[in-house]
Amino acid sequence: MQIILVGNPPRQYGEYGLFLCESGTAKECSVASTGAEVLESLSRGVGDAVVCDECLSDMPGTALFAKVRERFTVPVVFLSGRQAALDAYEVMNPLSDCVLEKGADGRVLPQALAQAVSLLVALAREREERNRDQAALGLLYDQSLQGYQSLDRAGRFLTVNKAWLEMLGYERDEVVGKWFGDFLLPEYTETFQNNFPRFKRQGSIRGVEFGMRHKDGHAVHVFYDGNIAYDTHGRMICTHCVMHDITPYREMQERLAVFMSSSSEGFAVIGQDLSILECNDALARLVGETRESIISLSLWDLFPDDAARLRAHLKAVIHSGEPVFAHERVVHPLVGSFSVDVRAFKLGSAVGILVHETAPHPSPGADDISLFAHAVSHDVRGPLSVIQGYADLLRDETDSPYLDKIIQKSADIASYLRQSVELVDAGKPVAGYASVDVALTVEDVAAELSLDLPVSIEAPVKVRADPKRFRQCISYLLDNVRVHAGATHAWVTVSEEDGRVVVAVRDDGRGIPEAYAGKIFDRGFSTLRGSKGLGLPIVKRTVEAHGGSVEVKTPPEGGTVVLLSFPAEGHGMTGREEIPASDPAR
Repeated sequence: MQIILVGNPPRQYGEYGLFLCESGTAKECSVASTGAEVLESLSRGVGDAVVCDECLSDMPGTALFAKVRERFTVPVVFLSGRQAALDAYEVMNPLSDCVLEKGADGRVLPQALAQAVSLLVALAREREERNRDQAALGLLYDQSLQGYQSLDRAGRFLTVNKAWLEMLGYERDEVVGKWFGDFLLPEYTETFQNNFPRFKRQGSIRGVEFGMRHKDGHAVHVFYDGNIAYDTHGRMICTHCVMHDITPYREMQERLAVFMSSSSEGFAVIGQDLSILECNDALARLVGETRESIISLSLWDLFPDDAARLRAHLKAVIHSGEPVFAHERVVHPLVGSFSVDVRAFKLGSAVGILVHETAPHPSPGADDISLFAHAVSHDVRGPLSVIQGYADLLRDETDSPYLDKIIQKSADIASYLRQSVELVDAGKPVAGYASVDVALTVEDVAAELSLDLPVSIEAPVKVRADPKRFRQCISYLLDNVRVHAGATHAWVTVSEEDGRVVVAVRDDGRGIPEAYAGKIFDRGFSTLRGSKGLGLPIVKRTVEAHGGSVEVKTPPEGGTVVLLSFPAEGHGMTGREEIPASDPAR
């Protein structure tokens, strides 16, 4: 280590140099006579540290201090009186410089000088090593396939790598020096402002999500993992963060959410520990629970007698990555025994399962049409779901418009198969009667179909009916108003008249032309292109199977009124109750 000493008197600084060499602090010391000589030596790369006096022959010591600090990174030990020391503090770097105040005799203790020089040179070498490590780290990250960025203490970009630039479409000079928040979607800016100070304190982050803005304007969703680099004093130098593009995952989640809300089949996302991470309302209805009560349960809770068998299917999916299809008869503690088709497929680290309750097999005395309808529905729906599933997966690889047509046509076929079976079953005698609250059923179906209907109850009436078939009947009737009537308002009135429950569905649509009035309950008749004309025939046969009747009227003021009449559960109920509703416009 070579030390340059400059000051007056030169002999005194020669003595300092001799002490530094003899104490082992420095390998070599040279004494300069002027500040210019010091600058010239440093410009040639000579000198690992400078010891500078406040009084020089060609310039003030503070001036030399400032010039060294401006042009070089070598440490400086400044020897001065009190006033000069205060001036020196204004230009010094606390991480690489030191100010020692001289005593009354104009000297400093040689031991104190040796200690200061040793400390500053050690810090300088540590800093150089760290800079080399940072350069090597930067080279490593720049070659990485993952995005990398480094921020300063204010959250401004120090550097980003090629993968980062390619991911977001910017040039390097458009990023470096800018604030990180300027590249975030507006809803994430405040999150960064609130959490960046915590990141600096904690020293690391894992899996923090941000929505970022691509140069062309579209959103890019990313996960960040990162650490803070600190100096020897525990002060932050910069961040080192790697980001992972999760945009495809977010898009898949959105499509999954749409599918879950629209699917008539039960759907759940199952973790590897068999916990239910997510499910839709259709699955909740299937097992007689609410969606909220199911999430966080496990398959053991829902199907304690069958979970081991279902678990085997899920493990097969996880290990092979291939979908599994199975027909099972499961037993639910409350609902009882029923048959389901299970289709399980890998969904990231979890498993997605589709559960379809298969229709009960017809009794041996059922007619051939019923047997055929059930057999076709059961055998075709499985392969049809496979077609839909693979077509949906192909969306990640191609944007062909034919995929949407395949998925839509598959859905149409599945709907037709379901309606065909329902039409066959609608006319069968009712086997399982129960007490059904008419008003609650109407409200529930309207909510499921996203219909905002006011429901007027002239009596808290109930009917004795098959709950599932009664609900199905109301669902078809209300859906028919939404799809076919062209109405802007609809109302449902429930009343009891002479031991009969009357459900009146009125709308302000275009009404039924007189020529069609006698045909609307005929199987296959429809004025809507693409409709199979099975909805209203199912309604009629279901109502008649319950000992009821259906009547359609076209009032003079317009619109349509459909009257369903069922035997009431009891008699003598009086009073009037209004169920609050918002504006009847749907």
